[in-house]
Formats: sequence, C-alpha cells, structure tokens
Amino acid sequence: MNTLSATDVSTTNLTANSGTINTLSATDVSTTNLTANSGTINTLSATDVSTTNLTANSGTINTLSATNVSTTNLSASNGTINTLSATDVSTTNLTASRATINTISATNVSTTNLSAASATINALTANTVAATTVNASTVNASTVNATTVNANTGNFQTLTAANGNITVLNTQTGNITTINAVTGNVTTLNAGTVNVTGNVTAGGSITAGNGMVANGRVQNVAPGILPTDAANMSQLNQVRSEVQDMRKTSSTGAAIALAAASVPALEAGKSFGIGVGVGSYDGRSAVAAAASFRLSESAQIKVNFGSGNNGKVGGGIGASWSW
Repeated sequence: MNTLSATDVSTTNLTANSGTINTLSATDVSTTNLTANSGTINTLSATDVSTTNLTANSGTINTLSATNVSTTNLSASNGTINTLSATDVSTTNLTASRATINTISATNVSTTNLSAASATINALTANTVAATTVNASTVNASTVNATTVNANTGNFQTLTAANGNITVLNTQTGNITTINAVTGNVTTLNAGTVNVTGNVTAGGSITAGNGMVANGRVQNVAPGILPTDAANMSQLNQVRSEVQDMRKTSSTGAAIALAAASVPALEAGKSFGIGVGVGSYDGRSAVAAAASFRLSESAQIKVNFGSGNNGKVGGGIGASWSW
C-alpha cells in the first residue's frame, strides 16, 4: 500500500504483515490494533492517532507523526520504531522488549510504565515526563516527576532535569553516571558510591554507616556541645594548648622542688643558716632559697622559697625533732 489519504480512518486492525505501508495521512486515525508484524510502515501522519495497541513486532515503523497519540500499549517487541513525534503521547505501557525505539519526541509524555527490558530506548525528549516507573539509558526533560526511578542491573548514563522531584532513587547493582539538575529534590538516595564535586547542603542530619572520608576533610564543623557531638579543630587546639600549659606548670613545679632540695642542710652546732639551690626538669629551670633555724639540740625549722623561669613560684616550710 503506497499511499492512503483520508480525513478519518477508522478500522479494527491496521496491519503490515509482510508488506509495506509507505504513507498513511489522515486527520484522525482510530484503530484497535496498529501493527507492523514483519513489514514496514514508513510514514503515518495524523492529527490524532487513537489505538489500543500500537506494535512493531518484528517489523519497522519508521515515522509516526501526530499531534496526539493515545494508546494503551505502545510496544516494539522485536522490531524498530525509528521516530515517534507528537505533542502529547498518552499510553499505559510504553515498552521496548528486545527491540529498539530510536527517538520519541513529544511535549508531554504520560505513561504508567516505561520499560526497556532487554532493548534500547536511545532518546526520549520531552518537556514533561510523568511516569510511575522509568527504566531507560538517557532521559532528558525539563521536569521529571516520578515515584520510583530504579536502575536494578542497568545503567543510567545521564539524568538531566531543570526541576526534578524523586521520592526514591535506587541503584542496587546499577550505575548512575551523572545527575544534573538545577533544582533537585530527592527524598531518599541509595547508592554504593556518591561523588560530589561541588557543595552539599543538608538542612537535617547526615548519617554515615562507616563515617569514612577518604583522603579528605570535613569542613565548617560547628563546635561540639553535647557528649555525642564531634569536636572541631579549634576545640582540639584549645585542649592541646591547655595540656601543654599543664605540662609546663608541672615541670616548673618539679624544677622548684629539685632546687629547694639542693640547698645544703644546717651544719651541726650552728643555730642559723641560709642557702640557695637550682634545679631543672623537662626543659624548665628554677632557683630556690632556704633558711634554717635550730631551736634546740633536738629541734629545727627550715623555710624555702623557689621560682621558675616562667614566673611560677612555690614555697615550703618544715620542722624536725630528734632524740
């Protein structure tokens, strides 16, 4: 059939079994089954195409152009749909089982299930794509609204949207190579590895199972308040400074003690004596002075005073009785 031109074409079955329909032009095409089994439908042009099943089983539909395409099942089982161009495409199931759908161009594409089981959908371009489930290699759309986007064992090379709202985005054993969105809202994102080159802003909490940042830094961390909060570098530096101050103080105290212990004891038979001593410990040094008083042959008192090189001071007093 080379050319069929009419205002309205109404038929139950429009089929190219092993032959060719070169050109079918009509304002309205209404049919239950539009099928290219092993043949070819080169060009189908119409304002409205309404059909229950639009199928290319093992054949080819080269060009289907229409303002509105309404069908329950749009399938390329083992065949090829090269170009489907329409303003509005409305279908329950859009499927390429083991075949190829090269190009679907439409302003609005509305479908419940869009699947490429073992086949390829090369390009799907539309301003708005609304679907319950989308499985495809490349989806380019101004707005993508989907309940679930799954790449179970497949690959999403590029997911691009001006405004994207996705409730669940899962990649179980698949890969999403690139996600580009001006404004993207994802309620749940499950992925084995996520690489972000820009900034990530989260209003709520971020939970990491292993908490690993490989060869990177977590920046702009606020000071921890609660016992389970993470501390930032400023808090760690403050603790380190306090520990260093405590170490210097304790080392100065040890140096003062060594300096005081270095003052010689009061000689026998003497009633009064003074002396000085120096000490050093852990890089800190100190000097001490002591005065000894003999109250009787069996009792004496000793008073000492010391100072470190950091201005810390210390002193002590002691008494002894012998008999």
